[in-house]
Amino acid sequence: MALARLHRRRALLQHAASLPLGLALGGCAAVAAGPGSDAGADGLPQVPAGQALQRIAFGSCINQALQPQPIWDAVLAAQPQLFVFGGDNVYASTPPWSLAQLESAYATQAAVPGFAQLRRTVPHLAIWDDHDYGKNDAGAEWAQKQVAKDAFLRFWQVPANDPRRQHGGL
Repeated sequence: MALARLHRRRALLQHAASLPLGLALGGCAAVAAGPGSDAGADGLPQVPAGQALQRIAFGSCINQALQPQPIWDAVLAAQPQLFVFGGDNVYASTPPWSLAQLESAYATQAAVPGFAQLRRTVPHLAIWDDHDYGKNDAGAEWAQKQVAKDAFLRFWQVPANDPRRQHGGL
């Protein structure tokens, strides 16, 4: 049953990769602050200071077990100026949960060529949800919350001085 569900999801992803991204791209008029160059001091892509964003793409529910992931080719072809990862960036909530399982999920996703290219070349923001948080439908009571948060911050290369490192959630 689970294998059939994975095959259906793969087919949906392949179909989605062939569609225009009109629903995922917006004409946002927000002006992003940034260091004024394409790469920050940490080497990550940055939105140039004062640049009005015209193309923002977003996505969520990235199951690292579904390979290949042609959607990244479509996202990159749209040349977004910013990508927002809306949570469930990996699926690592299968019991029994472990940090090794979470880190393995991140490593598997990081190895996907299109995903890796997007992270290298497109400024991005990420937030977590339950599947990359740890336990399906878990909340503040999740005992591994801090461990999962630390892994999330490492994976997304969030700087040491980022305010998200100073409070309980993201």
